[in-house]
Amino acid sequence: MTERKLRKIDALFAGPGQAAPIPVSQRRLEVIPHDLIDAHPKHPFKPYNGEGRPGLLESVQTMGVLQPILLQAKPDGRYTLLAGYKRLYCNTQAGNREILALVDEDIPDAAAELIVTQTNATQYGLGDFLPSEMAYALKMELDALTELRRQLKEKGETADRIEVGNRVYHMVHLERSRDNIAKAYGLKPIEAQRYIQLTKLLPALLDLVDQKYLPIRTGVVLSTLPEEIQTAVLGCLKEGRALTVNRAQAIKAEYQAGELTPEGVRKFFYQPADIPKKATISLRSGVIKKYFTAEQSKEEIQRTVEEALRLYFERR
Repeated sequence: MTERKLRKIDALFAGPGQAAPIPVSQRRLEVIPHDLIDAHPKHPFKPYNGEGRPGLLESVQTMGVLQPILLQAKPDGRYTLLAGYKRLYCNTQAGNREILALVDEDIPDAAAELIVTQTNATQYGLGDFLPSEMAYALKMELDALTELRRQLKEKGETADRIEVGNRVYHMVHLERSRDNIAKAYGLKPIEAQRYIQLTKLLPALLDLVDQKYLPIRTGVVLSTLPEEIQTAVLGCLKEGRALTVNRAQAIKAEYQAGELTPEGVRKFFYQPADIPKKATISLRSGVIKKYFTAEQSKEEIQRTVEEALRLYFERR
C-alpha cells in the first residue's frame, strides 16, 4: 500500500472545515521493541508459522527487515500491528527484539481495519486464504466500511470515493457495501454473503470447514442454526459421521418447523439399522385366550402381566 493511498484514507476522516489528520509525510519511522506491539484485536488470519513465504526468514536473518511494518500508535504507549505480521514473526525467529516500523499516531480505527484486511489480500493473494480467514476478512471489511459510511454522513463529507490499497469504493454505492466488497475480492455477491455468514458458525465447526471435512455450503446452512443444534451436530461429526448440504438443509427445515431438539439431531446421521432398537414382546393369541377373558382391556392385561412378572422374579 502506498503512502499516497493511505493519505486518501486520512483525508476522509477530517471533519468539515478541519484539516486532515497528521499527513503521511509526518508519520515517523523508528525502531520499536517487540514487547510493545500487539496484534490487531480483529485480525482475521491464522497466526503465521513460517510457512508460505520461503526465503523470508533467511532474508531477515541475513539483511534484517528491509520494509518497515505499519503500526497504529495507541494512547497507552503501546502499538497495534496493522501490516507486517510475517516480517515481525521472522524478525523474532531471527533472534531480534526490535523492528523497524512506520508509526501512525492518528489513523482512525475503521481505516486501520481496512489496512489489516487488504494488505494481506493484496500481497499474498486470495487463493492463500482459508475459508475462515476469508470469512472474517470480509466481515471485518464490511464492518469497517459501515462505520466509515456512518462517520462520513455524520461529518457531512462529500468525497465521492474511498481508495484503499488497490481498491476503490464509491461513496454513492456504500449503501451496498457488501456488493462492493465482493467485487473488490473477485467474488460474486452471493459468495461474499456465504463467507460472511460462516462467521456465525461455531469455531470448531469452522475449523472443519478449513480442513475441508465440511463443505463451505454445508457450513453456511449450519451457521443459521442456534448454538445448541450446532453443538449436537458437532458431536455427531466427532463420532466420524459425514454431513452433506442436503442433510444439513433437512436439519434446518425440521428446526424451523419447531420439531427438532438437540437430541433429535442424531437421527440425521444414523440409519435406522445403526440405532439400537428397544426390545418388544408380544403374547400369542392362545396365551391371551387361556388366561384372559374377551371383556378385559389391553391395559388390564398389561397390568396383570407386569404383576405376574414381579411376583415371578421376587420368588426366584
